[in-house]
Amino acid sequence: MGLGKNIQYLRKQKKITQEQLAEMMSVSRQTILNYRMQCGLDGIFRLSLLR
Repeated sequence: MGLGKNIQYLRKQKKITQEQLAEMMSVSRQTILNYRMQCGLDGIFRLSLLR
């Protein structure tokens, strides 16, 4: 499973929106979309906040 699919899967498991995830990670919703589309992976370490 790729990064984008992992983000989508974990987000759905936690029942949170992209906006909520962005807020949790202190990034914009566009950044979450970029992670999901696997572009602009700067700051990817923040994804550990999903745990």
